[in-house]
Amino acid sequence: MTHDIKLKIQHLLLVALVALMASCSSHPSVPTQYTSVDSIPAIYPDYTDVTVPANIAPLNFMMIDSLCTSCVVRVSSADGSQRTYGDGVKVIFPEDEWNALKSASLGKSIKVEVFGEYEGKWL
Repeated sequence: MTHDIKLKIQHLLLVALVALMASCSSHPSVPTQYTSVDSIPAIYPDYTDVTVPANIAPLNFMMIDSLCTSCVVRVSSADGSQRTYGDGVKVIFPEDEWNALKSASLGKSIKVEVFGEYEGKWL
């Protein structure tokens, strides 16, 4: 195998790896138009109003309302940084980002905003 072919194969593998890594961590945009509601979304497992210990694994969850077709979650840490998550009706936090969020908010609150899409409208 020539040196040029080896470089092309390595380049192709690198591109595939980057694409795979990008697909593992979904950071969708928060909807630009939505209606605010004063209610707690139906999620499973139900983590609403809980105190989270510093050594807990990521609190992944999913929307369980059958009318919800998609969701986006915006998480704000105590230091003001924000991230979004969502993949259909599932929310999966990458472990490294979850650990950074916990570290930035140790002893403080983490704000979680859930945006759900219902019949084409975001709430």
